[in-house]
Amino acid sequence: MVRTAESDQARLAAVQRAIGAGDLAAAAELAEVALRDGLTHPMLLGVLAQRRGQEGRFEDALALLRRLKAAMPGNAAVVSAIGVSLIRLDRLDEAVAEFSEALAIDPRSADALANRAMALTALSRIGDARRDFEAAAAIDPDHLIAADGLAGLALRRGETAEARRLAARVLARRP
Repeated sequence: MVRTAESDQARLAAVQRAIGAGDLAAAAELAEVALRDGLTHPMLLGVLAQRRGQEGRFEDALALLRRLKAAMPGNAAVVSAIGVSLIRLDRLDEAVAEFSEALAIDPRSADALANRAMALTALSRIGDARRDFEAAAAIDPDHLIAADGLAGLALRRGETAEARRLAARVLARRP
């Protein structure tokens, strides 16, 4: 197939339609073929990275996200997605660094704070984790990861009533 600007746009539109229809599998298949054919676009990388993560192919997702980061420098969501992939790969120090970079871009990202706190908890840096969970909850009082993390930390401290209260909030939102 000879690539033209029109054919490239048609392929991107097909991926977009599949995304709009909620068919990530089809979108990822279309994206993979387009990338293999030399078409590069951030949407293709993002769709395929998301699919690889869902498939449990975290190294592949990470490689795609790093390409996406290079294509979209300064995008806090992409940097945070790299951090999430690194957590899944148990590369916690690297994950903390990525979330810190995302927070340098967007200091009010409750997601980056809560995810960094998860990595910090796994690294037994409990005081730092608690500060991040609390900061995330201050930005978004209904943030599920922050509330769940704070409940877990309260339980570690033996504050069962506080842990129960926070857990009840999480369960009320996600039964």
